[in-house]
Amino acid sequence: MSDEDRVKICKRRSNGETFQLIARDFAVGSQQVAFICRNWGPENGYPYAKKERPRKAKVRQRRPKIDLIGFENDHGIVVDVAETGYWLVDCKHCNRQHSQATKEIKSNAYTRVCPNFKHSSWSGLTRKDRDLRRNYGINEEQYQALRREQEKRCAICGAEEQTDGKRLSVDHDHASNKVRGLLCAKCNHAIGLFDDDPNRIEAAIGYLVTSMEKSQS
Repeated sequence: MSDEDRVKICKRRSNGETFQLIARDFAVGSQQVAFICRNWGPENGYPYAKKERPRKAKVRQRRPKIDLIGFENDHGIVVDVAETGYWLVDCKHCNRQHSQATKEIKSNAYTRVCPNFKHSSWSGLTRKDRDLRRNYGINEEQYQALRREQEKRCAICGAEEQTDGKRLSVDHDHASNKVRGLLCAKCNHAIGLFDDDPNRIEAAIGYLVTSMEKSQS
């Protein structure tokens, strides 16, 4: 390509024509035209003026500010802002103020901080009493009576229940589901490993006795 053609290319580019349109008339690629305009042109007195495209200002869409002050649900009324995303709610159950999230207030959720609120499914039983009724068919009073009868000791080994430890476990017949007594954790676990089979337990006793006799002889 002659210098005369390169000059024509640079001039046409300065008039605003695209690289692709110029390349058609000179039977060259648009990349070669771009190279001429950006490199050969400035070196030979034909500066390349890069046209900047106008950029549209991005408009940031902000979420509308939520104001829940005065909002009321079944559990309280919003009275003030606590922190970002949280509100102070006058509780209807205890007449105190609790902090609740926006989502909780809108979904009519109660706060677990309130000491007076009881859910509709609340039975009035303690957790231990509820577990005893569900798992073994006895209540807390029956458990305590059995505990006093055994003098707070394991029905097998006689180990005393630790005041600061886990209380005695309920041992029950897996076939009839009847409660047999209270055991410490070790004894309860041990007879469970023997599948509550007296024959296996007797065999284990015989094995231990025989082993002890052999070791002493």
